[in-house]
Amino acid sequence: MEKNNNTMKEPIILFTEKDKKMISMNTFIADKRILSAKSEWNSNIQVIDSEGQQYFIQSLEQDSNLLLWESIKSVGLMVKVKPIFSQEPKPVTFEELKIRIKAHVSKNKRLWLPLDDGRGLDKMIDETNTFEELIRMFV
Repeated sequence: MEKNNNTMKEPIILFTEKDKKMISMNTFIADKRILSAKSEWNSNIQVIDSEGQQYFIQSLEQDSNLLLWESIKSVGLMVKVKPIFSQEPKPVTFEELKIRIKAHVSKNKRLWLPLDDGRGLDKMIDETNTFEELIRMFV
């Protein structure tokens, strides 16, 4: 099943298998190296958009190149990425996303600690009011 990523409302948050890694993006562009078959970001990833739709991505393929100055600005050879979906998207509740992010953050505290503004990451997550606000915390 192939769909255009324009159906996703950005920003988006991506999770690798078993939520081992998490990243959030304003646009679906990435360093060309993630298109490698060895990249854990190139298969079985899940994306949740800012409208609460969860997309199941089987793999990624290059959609188009960015201009050289855009790649330099991003420190790497960046490309627009087109996801290949493995199934139809399904809705996720805001509370489900909060729980999922908290679980990931608690397993990877050292990675996310710099985002803490003194309130504690769990409290910061709890105080968000929308999918977009929660996802933007991690951009």
